[in-house]
Amino acid sequence: ILFYVLTAIVIWQLVGRMIVNKWDSKESPNKWYLSLPLVVALLFLAHPLHTEVVANIKGRDDMMAFLGALLAWKYSWDYLDGKGVKYALFSAVALFLGLLSKENAITFLAVIPLGHYFFTQKSIPQIAKNFIPLFLGAAAFLAIRFAVIGFPKTEIATELMNNPFLEMDVTQKYATIIYTLGVYLKLLFFPHPLTYDYYPYHIPITNLTDLRFILS
Repeated sequence: ILFYVLTAIVIWQLVGRMIVNKWDSKESPNKWYLSLPLVVALLFLAHPLHTEVVANIKGRDDMMAFLGALLAWKYSWDYLDGKGVKYALFSAVALFLGLLSKENAITFLAVIPLGHYFFTQKSIPQIAKNFIPLFLGAAAFLAIRFAVIGFPKTEIATELMNNPFLEMDVTQKYATIIYTLGVYLKLLFFPHPLTYDYYPYHIPITNLTDLRFILS
């Protein structure tokens, strides 16, 4: 719960910076408790589609990866604003720790520079220079990863928990994927039911003739 609230606080801070930099010429006069960034953070807190990350202790890897990536963005923005070289180090360490939690944090190597491009007035060379610490943090993680477990293997997993499509044919696999996307779209507007563990077959195997697939 504490990790979850901390991610919301960082989201509130980041969205506040985006709004001030994009639309306001000066600090917003609105009270923090009447602000759009707070609404965004509260919506994030109250409406988690990826529920198991919050409600299942196993989900801490996703949450800590996201928190590390958000902090990397925050500190990278501080460095871009000229607050000191220490924030470059902080951004590299935050992304490194996020990657140690789960590798999908590496997507923020694209998210952070794009965020700076769209929500600051900085030039592309400045943003590129700001990217270097993030790249070094990610490179340090990748070097450790490859040294420990080598390059990614291409074998198909033979256990159901690591391959939820194990017992499906090709048409069932893609019909179930489309139906799953439909379920998540529905949850955006009507978040019920949610669960702490989307185990295999929680969403049933679907066929191309299934009405649920066709509607999705």
